[in-house]
Amino acid sequence: MYIEQKDKISTVEVVEFFRAATGVYTDAALKVGLWESEKIFAEKYFPKNEALFDMGCGAGRTSFGLQVIGYSNITAGDVTPSMVHSAIQLNNQLNCNINFVVCDATQLEYADCSFQSVLFSFNGLMQIPGMANRIKAMKEIHRVVKKGGHFIFTSHDRDMEFKFQNYWKAEKESWDSGSNDPSLHEFGDRIVRTRHEKAGIFIHHPDRAEILECIRQSGFTLVEDVFRSELVDESEIVKNFSGDCRFWVLRK
Repeated sequence: MYIEQKDKISTVEVVEFFRAATGVYTDAALKVGLWESEKIFAEKYFPKNEALFDMGCGAGRTSFGLQVIGYSNITAGDVTPSMVHSAIQLNNQLNCNINFVVCDATQLEYADCSFQSVLFSFNGLMQIPGMANRIKAMKEIHRVVKKGGHFIFTSHDRDMEFKFQNYWKAEKESWDSGSNDPSLHEFGDRIVRTRHEKAGIFIHHPDRAEILECIRQSGFTLVEDVFRSELVDESEIVKNFSGDCRFWVLRK
């Protein structure tokens, strides 16, 4: 179960943002599609004929892209019902056969070892408020992945975001002095105002040490991690849709 902390931003607020942003993500499913970097990692680590779970699927951007390149056994889940509803509509329009479900990454209703591979794209794992909840989600994903299977996700890297160094320096000072935003859970949290929506979106910016600790506690083994920009020069439409991020590849 999701661990709530009184007066802190919760999954309710996160779901409300994504409900409001459903149109943006539906548009991305049709116009942005699978990133080249996502394609590279999927084809490197995910067998195309085995069960794949696309966690935090939104309106299906990655799900449909994965099916296009040959993945035939995809279950895709998201915590926001309106996102899943939109994905199901697109699934019918595009004549795809993906199983879209509403689900909470911290409490998955699947048996142990149900999937060979799990993807949590577009920094979605970092939009779960609270490190304890992110670790809980990773443990749940570890539980439903088969032994030898892979889990891939992305995150920001606070220490490598050079253009935001002054911002994080000021944030650290506010946390040290106790004057930080009381709705945030921990240093690294942000509520970002996007150009798409008036509502703010919660996202956590970890450093590498934090992710390594989450991996240790989850039971996974790190295979590799690399920045998207180091791997491939994405198209302008992808770069306009999303900033750079670090890919993490884990194995059970």
